[in-house]
Amino acid sequence: MKRKRLLMPLLFTIGLLTTSCSSFKFDKYIDVVVRNISNPAAEESGWVYEEVYHSKVNIYNSAILPQNNVMVPNKQFLGYGVKEFEKGVSKKKDFYPSKGLVRYNDVKQYAVNGVVTLTATYVAPEDYPTQYIVFGWYGKTNTSGLDRDIMEQFETKLRNYIDSISETKIDPEEIEVREYLGDVATIGGNIMIDGDVDIFLGAGANLKSQGGVEYVTRNFIPIKGVTDRYIYKLNERESTNAIYAWAKSKEVTDFFAGK
Repeated sequence: MKRKRLLMPLLFTIGLLTTSCSSFKFDKYIDVVVRNISNPAAEESGWVYEEVYHSKVNIYNSAILPQNNVMVPNKQFLGYGVKEFEKGVSKKKDFYPSKGLVRYNDVKQYAVNGVVTLTATYVAPEDYPTQYIVFGWYGKTNTSGLDRDIMEQFETKLRNYIDSISETKIDPEEIEVREYLGDVATIGGNIMIDGDVDIFLGAGANLKSQGGVEYVTRNFIPIKGVTDRYIYKLNERESTNAIYAWAKSKEVTDFFAGK
């Protein structure tokens, strides 16, 4: 008799679990496809795009986009975009960077038959969105003295500074503090491929001679635990000039020096 009394609650519990499991549905995957130019030396009207990457995302799984290694003459890589670039309208945040993270909720609205296509976008330097800042840094810690914890603290300081000024009109959402890894030749090549770095921190005096990166000016900056590190200004944009001047201030240099 005792066994019969225990059996009914057990059957009821199993029934509830079965009903719950049958009513639960996993989110469908979305296919993320990346296209890039296969003949970058051709005229723009003759560019041919090919699929270079494919991944699946859902609410539990994101995709990391590939490093862009295509260099297009007289153009800068803007990013991987769902929509076409519109001069004066598109913002840099509308495009995913190399190795950018694609989340399901970010792209599900753009899916067509379960597929989202991201196209590598290249624009003339004069058409590049201007209200942004890309602050690159050398992630080889034993050489540069920099690591992600330090640069996260720095990014907070950078955003606070941008919030305190108005003349540059930088969109707070258009700030990127980007890590570069590898030897100087590698980081230099990647900086040139990305084509959007405004300021670079943590390299030695050889960013041009060994990395091939052209720059406007550079300054020594003290970084705790290492020697002979520099900060480089790569262009003369208004926003670049403002951030570069601040990055050389006593407040910032003391921070990197560990004071």
